[in-house]
Amino acid sequence: MADLQWRPRYELGIPLIDEQHKRIFFLLSELMECVAGKRDRAQVSQVLANVMRQTREHFHTEETLMVQMGFPALEGHQEQHKKLMHGLHGLEVRFQEGDASMAMLVTTFLGGWLRHHINEGDRAYAEFLKAREAKSA
Repeated sequence: MADLQWRPRYELGIPLIDEQHKRIFFLLSELMECVAGKRDRAQVSQVLANVMRQTREHFHTEETLMVQMGFPALEGHQEQHKKLMHGLHGLEVRFQEGDASMAMLVTTFLGGWLRHHINEGDRAYAEFLKAREAKSA
């Protein structure tokens, strides 16, 4: 089973982003519990849709913030988001076509990706923002 617990080490110091990350971790845990508890397909589908929606909204928030602060690695970060959403969409389609195991794969795939992405890509823009704020102070 994937480790889907929010950890303080994932905090970036940007309250809105940290709250969105926590929400995604919570939804992934909920999805894993639904699948493991053999809940009906409609419940799993609803939680999966919530994971997808929250992830899209989070990426939009991050990218808007990066544009506002003039983050130089915006395009690369957007590309990472685009690739992840493409992969998640493929898993979601396979789930909707009847492959129930895809819902659990979303938890593993997105959970691992998110932990890595927070510690690498997201930490880079958080540090950029802090440095920018320090110069303005």
